[in-house]
Amino acid sequence: MQVIDGRALRHAFESLDDDGSEQVTPQELYDELVELDSSITIEDVVKHVEAAELELEDSDEEDDTKDHAIDYTEFMQLFPVRVERVRQLKERLRNSEKRSKELCKPLEDVTPSVERWLRSMETATLTIQDLASKIVDPRHADTMMEAARNLKKQMAKVDEGLKTVPGPLDPQELMIKFRTSSRKSAKDPSYNSFVQDMALLESWHLLLAFENKNMKMAMSAGGGSGNDAIDKWKLHEAAEAAANKIHKTISKVRLQLLEYTSFAEVMSSLEGSLVDDPKNQDRLKLSGRGLPPRMGEEEEEDGGELVEGDEDAGMCSCITRCCA
Repeated sequence: MQVIDGRALRHAFESLDDDGSEQVTPQELYDELVELDSSITIEDVVKHVEAAELELEDSDEEDDTKDHAIDYTEFMQLFPVRVERVRQLKERLRNSEKRSKELCKPLEDVTPSVERWLRSMETATLTIQDLASKIVDPRHADTMMEAARNLKKQMAKVDEGLKTVPGPLDPQELMIKFRTSSRKSAKDPSYNSFVQDMALLESWHLLLAFENKNMKMAMSAGGGSGNDAIDKWKLHEAAEAAANKIHKTISKVRLQLLEYTSFAEVMSSLEGSLVDDPKNQDRLKLSGRGLPPRMGEEEEEDGGELVEGDEDAGMCSCITRCCA
């Protein structure tokens, strides 16, 4: 069975509200229904209206619900199929929101540490490139040895950073995984483990092994002492190669973080409101085919049907089927 939508339901209510009081009396409802089914009595209508009022009855408003003049909220209770469908949609919305939060929470937790790690690695990499330039610059010949020692420290810093990446595993657990023969990611991959998964799959702990070896050789290439003991061009080449590798790694992590963040944004943007609130611009636009636009509304073209059956039967046929 198809369900009459909110806009059509509102039109039906207004068509029954002859005096524009925003309330439909049993007599008004009976006057319309009796033309379609002569077996309907005013008692039948009153009984059905009472059922709708009882659905919304509150202990503090008992007197108000016994006047049998139903407003739009009570009028909707006359359509139990629609009420049940709306309840199911709201439940689905709540479940979707809950599940989305569960999926996004790991990413929210790990994002600050990933961003700190990226900033630290970027700063160290820029420092490496700056020191590498100073080593081969004749204007800094007097400080070449100091620059070489600082370069060695910065290389050790980024090498350690590649072995202690943010994620659910602590550094000791991560090192154990690095040393095992299998480079498998976490058993339960999640948004908070993607950096460590990348580190394991790409063996980041060995990423700078070749450059570190070349730098060590460059530091003791000459037979003399001081500046003569350093092969500055080989040292510069090794530092630049290491910086390029780190830049590529940082770029991959940043792009992956951006992609996952966009996933989280999409998951947190749930369905439009199920409530016909005119102030909510994102509310669901339901079908209203065949209905004349109300004042202030634009006529819509929509291929959806209002309710199962013949369209020519009109609004009251919808009410008859639901009240029967």
